[in-house]
This record gives sequence, structure tokens and C-alpha cells, in this order.
Amino acid sequence: MNLKLSLNKFSVNCVCSSYNIKEFYSACNAFSYDFGTNIYLLYGEVDCGAWAFVNSMSSSCKKKYFGSESLVFFNQRQLTTKELGDICCYLNCENKHSFFNPTFINAIKKAIKKYNYVMSCSQLFDLFEIPYEIQYKKLNRLGMYYPCYLAMVGLIKGYKIFATSWQGRFGFDSYIIDKIANAILHTNGILFIPTDVHNVFNGPYVKINMIDLFDDYRICEKYRNNTGDGSAG
Repeated sequence: MNLKLSLNKFSVNCVCSSYNIKEFYSACNAFSYDFGTNIYLLYGEVDCGAWAFVNSMSSSCKKKYFGSESLVFFNQRQLTTKELGDICCYLNCENKHSFFNPTFINAIKKAIKKYNYVMSCSQLFDLFEIPYEIQYKKLNRLGMYYPCYLAMVGLIKGYKIFATSWQGRFGFDSYIIDKIANAILHTNGILFIPTDVHNVFNGPYVKINMIDLFDDYRICEKYRNNTGDGSAG
């Protein structure tokens, strides 16, 4: 079934964070848009609103203040802004583990058993194209593959929407992003990638200029004047 996430006059101020950035204050001005099953590249500089938008959907984001007119619908059911964290899996959380630090493969097997997931462990590793030697690494040693682990667990838990942190020119390797994107598409999900135009991703993803979605024409003009070509990044 194709998904539909509809936003109407959505706006938010929040403190964004990722695995390597502890706090970044950002705001997303009001915009309206209908997203469907696909991979979305949200173009714009780090403060243009794209990162604030995706980060605000994460349950790990605690400091967020939504605009009073913000409306969110998922598959035609209206959600409260608090419920966004129930449908969105954020892929750039800091890698924190307790004394018990299992291997990648054992952690996935445990999650599959706990949530009675339909796919097997080997099927999931094939879907994400995880090399054999990576599967047996400890979770705190996964490095750039850690977001793949978070995406797998998200699928197992039933998440339908996935989001990365802002990907500047020195952001995550597109090699890893593409692995995650292919898996999300295969399972009919939605993936948001806030990024600037310097990052080149290989897939045929939907490219959206975030600034052009804003209702406030003054914001659009500000970024157009800064870039000279109407783009945000």
C-alpha cells in the first residue's frame, strides 16, 4: 500500500541533533505538501527548514515547538504532532550502548523475535546489502553502517517513515544512504534526506527545493537573493 503524509501549514522551531552535532537551532516556516511512498531529497542550506522538519518528527527530539496551525495527516488519519514520533524513525542518533553490546546479527535476530517480524535475519541483511564481515561486528563498532542497523530495527518495529540528519557536502557517504534508500523503497516506505546541492545521490529520488514550499514569500525571496538562482542550497 502506498503511503501518504500530508502537511498543511506545518511549521516548527526545534533543536536538531545527530551523531556528530549535539545541538543546532533551526526553524521550519509554514509549508503544505503531500508526500507519498518515495525517497525525497530536500534541498537547502542547514538553516533553511529541511532539517528542522525531519528532526521534529523524531521522538528523540525533545525541544520542539510546532506552529499553532500545523496539521498532519498520515494515510488520511489526522495525527497530533506528538504522534509523529510513532511513525518516523530517525537514522542519525548517537551510538550509545550499555555494558551489553551485541553483534549486529544477534541484535537483529533478537528484534525479529521480539516483534515477530515477517522477514528473516538473512533476508534483511540481503535487502540492505550488508557485507558478511559487518554482520558480526559489535554495534559500537559499526561506524558508517550504524544507520543501517537503526533502519532495520525501524522496519522491524513497524515504522513507515525514515529520516536522516542534514547531509552537507561532508555528510554521510551516499554509498550507505543508497543502501538504506533501496531497502525503504522495497518495503514501500518514505525516506527524507535534507541535503545541500553539493551531495550527489545515485538513485532516481524526488528532488524538492525546500524554500519553494514555504508559504512566507519573504523567506523565499531572502534565499533567492542570496543564491541568485532561486535555489536554497
